[in-house]
Amino acid sequence: MLDFVTILTSDWFWIAVGSLGAIATLAFTYRQMKRADIIASADFLLKLVGNFNSDDMLKKRHEIMTIRKNDLHDFKKMDGCRDVFDFFEDLGILLRKKAIPKDLIWSDYCYWIQRYWTAFKDYVDWVRKPENDDDDTLYCEFQYLFNEIHAYDERRRNPSVLTVFLRKRKHIGIKQKDVDEFVDEEIALVPHKRPRQPKSNRERKLVNQPQR
Repeated sequence: MLDFVTILTSDWFWIAVGSLGAIATLAFTYRQMKRADIIASADFLLKLVGNFNSDDMLKKRHEIMTIRKNDLHDFKKMDGCRDVFDFFEDLGILLRKKAIPKDLIWSDYCYWIQRYWTAFKDYVDWVRKPENDDDDTLYCEFQYLFNEIHAYDERRRNPSVLTVFLRKRKHIGIKQKDVDEFVDEEIALVPHKRPRQPKSNRERKLVNQPQR
């Protein structure tokens, strides 16, 4: 049986200690890098929020929603207000490239992503036609953004598979009433006034509560 002194003076013991130290250092470094990535992502997201709520963007959001409210199918006028759609297109690219974690995008933008896509899905279908833009990939990143965040929203509202068996699964769907109210909210946005802040998860649940 090895005694304590023999163990301390053996080469394999110090090799093992060195290996454990190297593993601990790598783990610490990885943790610090992950923390730095999260901080960088959060900082970048704050800049996006500032852009989305800037005076210029508020005017564009007001303009595109006014067009839609006056005529649901005035796609040519909508086509002249692409900046809002381009914002979500860029956000979709950032999500696909994993530049911003999905949960951060869901937390800050789920409400707008779901409603903007639902409100302007017909426009996207129109602009993709050959006689119009003739590009069936137009706003594909916005569509990807909607699909990913919508699916993530369902998972967050239904965290356990047990809800399926208990038939308590909450189905997420944006009703026409939700879209109409959202259009009016966006039209009411004007520069130099504080924009409405993102809804909390609890408020989102109430907004999308299934009708009985």
